[in-house]
Amino acid sequence: MYLYLAIFIGGGLGSLARFAAGRIARVYLPHAYFPVGTFLANMGSIILFALVFSWLQKQEVNLSAETWRAALLVGFCGGFSTFSTFSFETFELWKNGHMPWAIANIVVSVGVGVGLFILLLKNYSTA
Repeated sequence: MYLYLAIFIGGGLGSLARFAAGRIARVYLPHAYFPVGTFLANMGSIILFALVFSWLQKQEVNLSAETWRAALLVGFCGGFSTFSTFSFETFELWKNGHMPWAIANIVVSVGVGVGLFILLLKNYSTA
């Protein structure tokens, strides 16, 4: 039951953080075609996921570690990142004739996201 509660709380906080990232991006970059808020939320989630994952791998497996894993990785990072919004914003850019921005959103988001994981987890080994 603790795991479900941890995911619920983490997911709610992650969703609020994603909403705040979008709002902040619209305030500071109101005319940007590139969806900065979603990009920052997704990249922030990747960074947090990689750092927490690496840290948890070094901890002894116990109830506390499993609860933190559920709260932070599944809950917070799951709520903070958003593939659906990324997809919708890319579609809207494409539909509205901003094809270079749509393609840039795909290439930059996927490239930077995977690159961050590789960079941050390069020393992680399952062996």
